[in-house]
Amino acid sequence: GHSMEVALAELESARVELAARRDEAEEAALGQVLLDEVVRQHESSSTPPLLRRARELLYFFTHGRYEMLVAAENNPGRFLVRESSSGKQLSLDQLSDGSRAQLLLAARLAFLLESEQGQPLPLWLDESLAACDPQRFDAIARSLLALIHRDGRQIFYLSCNPTDALAWQRAAMADGQSASRSEGRSAGTSEANGEGETAVTVTDLGQLRALAAAADAKTLDVLEPAPLPPPPDTAGHTAASYAREIAVPRPDGFAPVTALHPVYLLPDRLPLLRELLIMQANTVGQWRALADPLVAASKITAIDRTQIGARIDLATAWLEGWRVGRGLPVDATVLAASGAVTDTFTAPLAQLLDEVGGDGALLIEALEGGAIKGFRRSKMEELQVYLEREGYIDRRPSLKEEQLRAQVLSAMGHHLESEALTIATADFVVGILAKAIEETIR
Repeated sequence: GHSMEVALAELESARVELAARRDEAEEAALGQVLLDEVVRQHESSSTPPLLRRARELLYFFTHGRYEMLVAAENNPGRFLVRESSSGKQLSLDQLSDGSRAQLLLAARLAFLLESEQGQPLPLWLDESLAACDPQRFDAIARSLLALIHRDGRQIFYLSCNPTDALAWQRAAMADGQSASRSEGRSAGTSEANGEGETAVTVTDLGQLRALAAAADAKTLDVLEPAPLPPPPDTAGHTAASYAREIAVPRPDGFAPVTALHPVYLLPDRLPLLRELLIMQANTVGQWRALADPLVAASKITAIDRTQIGARIDLATAWLEGWRVGRGLPVDATVLAASGAVTDTFTAPLAQLLDEVGGDGALLIEALEGGAIKGFRRSKMEELQVYLEREGYIDRRPSLKEEQLRAQVLSAMGHHLESEALTIATADFVVGILAKAIEETIR
């Protein structure tokens, strides 16, 4: 006769327990947000001026593609870079020759600029850009020319390559400056004249010593680095047609948000999107790297930066919810890293993996069903534990569309309150992103 009372008491107890767990989860989430902000502010305020200057130079050299770091553990003092689009940290030996040259040049210039006192000293660069392709050469040369204008500094560039002199002249001309007397190769100087223009003087040491003459100005057009084509005009385009026009890659729901193309954040603001693309902010990661310098240079307004930031948070929250119950895709590299697959079973497992579309849970089900003869249960369990621990199998139930929407809008409460985002805009942006990811999966 007391079954109903007992059941109601148990229900109320469970309700109280659930509320307590919810409060704990909210506090943990808010605490993480606060911790992330404290870490960001600490990094910003405690970063040594030398490293801050080197980061700024590398930003401009690479158009925000890389952020300079310094290793704090294992090998302190060693240079690293963080790739803006993927968030991956790379060491010097993982970079191409050109990217490595950019990083080292940024570090050396930062040291010089921070350590000198009084009158700016001349810079001597001995084939410092030899490993750079024309685009990298041009980007670094323009950054160095900016130092000339700002500090009234003189630069000497030494090279045995006759095309380097012409490349410097091209950079000065493209930067709206004037190139002066051109006589050859090997040693060049660049300095600001009294009218704010840059004079590029080339001294051909070979010619002075009656050796072979350098390339002349007739080759200037041939040596011009291929300019990046500007993004097309947005007039008459929808977000989908513009994405097709500029060949935007489909989004990967399992990739970090930093890899996302900004078209998925700004489908209703195509002119602003085009401005970002002109400034080579082709991913969320590159935008984050370039945002502050672009606002400081009045290329983008502070309001635009705030609204773009709100949309990045929106995409982040939606992707996190979408991934619930969806394990990361499994490939042959993951199987090898698990340590549970011997050479004997590498090929059969790779074939089975193709059949299940890289789904870790379906792979384990197929193995349990005897899809591969001779694969031991102990190894199967070892593989399953690895896949679950590393996120390739997610046993949580996937969120329904209305659950996901409610969760995302709840996370966006502060942006909605500040009017950096509206519910209608959030629904529109999420709808575009969800459709694109669904098409990618299909």
